[in-house]
Order: sequence, then C-alpha cells, then structure tokens
Amino acid sequence: MQPRHAVAAGHKLVAEAAARALASGGTAVDACVAGALAACAAEPGLAGLFGGGVLLVREPSGRARLLDFSAQAPARRRADRAPSFRAATAAPDAAHPARALRLGAATIAAPCVAPGLAEAHARLGRLPFAELAAPAIEAARAAPLSAFQAGLLARHAQVFAADPAARALYRPDPDRALRPGEPLRNPALADLLEVFAAEGARFMAEGEPAAMLAELASAGGHLTREDIAGCAPRWRDPTRTRRGAMRLTLPGAPSAQGMAAGWALDLLAPPAPGARPRPADPVALGRALAAVSGPRLDALARALSRPDPRPDPLPPVSDEAVAAWAALSSRERAPTDAAAICAVDASGMAAVLMLANGPGCGLIVPGLGVMPNNLLGEIPVPPDAPEARETEFPEIWTPGRRLDGALLPVIVEWHDGTVAALAAAGGSDPAAGAEPRAALLAALSGLLDRGEALDLALAGPRVQAAAVHDPDAARSRPPTRARFEDAFGDPSRDALLSALPEAEPAPAENPAFGAMLGVRRAASGAVEAAVDPRREGASQVG
Repeated sequence: MQPRHAVAAGHKLVAEAAARALASGGTAVDACVAGALAACAAEPGLAGLFGGGVLLVREPSGRARLLDFSAQAPARRRADRAPSFRAATAAPDAAHPARALRLGAATIAAPCVAPGLAEAHARLGRLPFAELAAPAIEAARAAPLSAFQAGLLARHAQVFAADPAARALYRPDPDRALRPGEPLRNPALADLLEVFAAEGARFMAEGEPAAMLAELASAGGHLTREDIAGCAPRWRDPTRTRRGAMRLTLPGAPSAQGMAAGWALDLLAPPAPGARPRPADPVALGRALAAVSGPRLDALARALSRPDPRPDPLPPVSDEAVAAWAALSSRERAPTDAAAICAVDASGMAAVLMLANGPGCGLIVPGLGVMPNNLLGEIPVPPDAPEARETEFPEIWTPGRRLDGALLPVIVEWHDGTVAALAAAGGSDPAAGAEPRAALLAALSGLLDRGEALDLALAGPRVQAAAVHDPDAARSRPPTRARFEDAFGDPSRDALLSALPEAEPAPAENPAFGAMLGVRRAASGAVEAAVDPRREGASQVG
C-alpha cells in the first residue's frame, strides 16, 4: 500500500510522535502539535513550554493560515527592579564561533507555546489532546539524549549549569556531561505535560505554572502574571507569491524574516519556460541574499527619500519592499535557532510548526522542570549603541511587542496539486539572521527552478551573503560579507569568487549554513520526507 502521509523533524522521538498522530487518523496539525510537545521534552536546547513559535498551515481547500504564538515583551519595565542578568558565552565548535549570551530573569519574555498549541489543536486538530501529549510525557520521563542535543548542551554549558536545578537535570553526574544515548530524565516536566493535557492552556497561562514563572521572573525581571495571561496566539494572513506556475506561502508582516526571504526569491531570475535545468548559480544566490540583508535594507530605508547617486552592484529591491521593511524597523528581532516539525496528511493538509526558546535563561522554574526563554537577551544590540557593552543588560525592547525570530516556515504548491511544507532554521549568527534565508533560497531554487527531488534540494550547496554594519559606508552600499560551501562545480565557483572576491570557502554540508526539513505530497498521493544532512533529524512516511 502506498504511503499517504509524511513527517520530518529534528529529532527521532519528535518525528515518531508526529507520525503516531497521523497513523491514528490525526491531521497534519495534530502531528505538528504532538511533535512540538515531544520537542519540549527531547530538544531542550531548542524548545520549551515557556517559549514561542509559529504554525503555517495549508488546508485541503487551499486556504493558508498562519498562527503567531511568538513570545512577547513584558507590558512595561519595572522601575522597582534592577535587571538581573548574567553574561555567558556559547562555546565555539567546528561550525560556529563563540558568541556572547545574556541569561537571567531579565531576559524572560512572556511565553505563548501552550496557548498556541491549544489553539492550533482546537481549530485544526482531530485527536484528543491527551493522546497527542502521550509521547511527550513518555519522552520527559526518560528520553535518550541525541548527539545534536548533547552538542548543544555542551556548547551552552554555561546556560545549563547556571542554576543548581538546571545542573541536576542536565548534568546529573557533576564530573561529566551527559553523553549521546544516555537518558535525559525530567519527571517534573512529565507531570506538567499531563496536567496541561487534562486542564488546557488556561491552566498554563493563568494557573499555578504562570504564578511560579512570574515568581521566578520577579527576582530582577519585568515579567508579570498579567503579561503571561495576556500573551495570546493570533491568526494572521500569510504572504502568498508566485514563481512561474508555483505558489509560495510565507510568513508576512510583521515577520521580517519571511518578508526578506520572499524578496530574495523575487530577485532570482526564474528559468525560461522549457529551458533545460542548469546547475545552481551561487552568484545569483549571493547577490539576492546580500540585497535583502538587514543592514542594506536598513540603509535603503534611511535613504528612501534621498536616492544614493552611486552605482549599486546589488539587485534592485523595490521601493515598496524597502518601505515595508522600514515599517518593521521598530519590531524586536531575536533571531535564534529553532525546533521544527513538518507534516502532510492523506487529505493534502500541509503544516509546519516551529518553536524558539533561545538557549534558555539558565533558570529552572521550581517544580516544573522547564527552563524559560531568554529571548529578551537575544535581541541584537546595534554595534554603535552604548548598550553594546557586554557588562550591561541592553534594555532595548519595546514593551508589549512580539519578538520576531528566525522562524521561517514555507509551503509550496505546484499547479498540479502537489504541495510541500518546509522549515528553515539556524541561528548561530543572530546579528545577521542569514542562515535560514540562505538555506531556504538554495532549497527553493533546487525544487522550483531545477525540479530536484526533495532530499537533493535540501542537501545542495549554499551561499551566505549579508551586508555588514558600517556607519561610514555609502547609504545603500554597506560592505558585503560572504561565504559558501565549497561544493559548487569549478565554473560556478570561479564565477562566485570573481563576483564576490571576499567570499570565503567552507566545508560542504556545513551546519553553519542552516538546516532544512521538508515533506511533499504529489498530486498522485505519493509522499516523501527529507532532513538536511547538515544536522541530525528524522523523517517517516506511512
């Protein structure tokens, strides 16, 4: 019998939870909710119940909807509290440089994961919520630590050892770190998930968990019970755009990440109708990414009424796009890595759910086994701002605003009824937020322009290019930083180095170039699922 549904996720247990929901007759949204709950237990370096996220879904009717349950800044700054934070460092590894982190109560934003998952299930789910939570509860009681999560815990050792309760969970043997395959046990989280499944989101947002989170944050943070209760999920209309006969659905305003990804794709010239597929063009990819990088769009927004007379080597971005970017200039952006689940069911519903918690605030809510987010501490500080000093906490967030992250879900529809759901993640370079865009642009170029199979499109070589903040540069011509995976053929590689001489080669299939997941259902009903070879993940069809 031909498989009828598919899932892809960043962890084997998460993919199994999602696949279990589909096998039991659940919808693609059921699968994503089950996977998200499991991720909160099995992927503590990426996800948590006290974080935020987004769901993008395409219903069988063709209707596309986006549920925004991003974390939110507190409604006001507490003048009676001195900010409690601690500077820390994410250790370098083979793919990522060291980077500064900010932890502590002052970094906690109002979470929205529990209300978001409950809302998604209420609108588009079919199975009982308790059934969806069962795999997560099992995982919380004892889940083997994956190699990728073990690496994250090691890289963020200063986060997961910042608090005695965190050390008890994530370093039970004080003499060594948990090794891949060893059980990660969090019975308090298992109990919390059981009560959440029975009592619903109101218990999480207004009951004992909210009170305990607010109590933790009261020691030097701004978050209150009112902030937690007031952070509700919102349904939004996504952005839909066409590329030839294909239609793409992306997060629209106020998602800066989704808008920039759409503009970058628009700048890639589509192949001529009937033309033979050509190899990936790294020059076009690099120029498109540089053209929509944050510093350049910021510069163009400032110069919108004063066009720069100097020639601009990058592709033109429309005035409408620049104006839209300028309207988002005050939206806090906290690019961070993410957990992701993609699913497509037998009816043709396709969904992508992504969760962000930052590395975590370094504190465990007593009795709950949950490390809240540190997303207020992930907001990049302008390099020339006085708050850029690591010894001071950057109180640069705007009260009450949603935090825009590097969460980039995408749905693609072909003219014959084929549909794909993709997720792009990666956040080791928060100032640029370029990894997800670079990963997505390369994958979409393979899928849409060259007709590649899903696994090949997700594995293909990538380019990263971004303007660099330079206050002395021309208004619309900040210098460009570029690097590429050294797996392009010689003619393409030579062309890239000629066009972008500053580009630096990197090893192929490099984790620093973001990570993709995806599922696709053909018009015939055949399904496929794939995960990026750059990062650990799992997929299932059934």
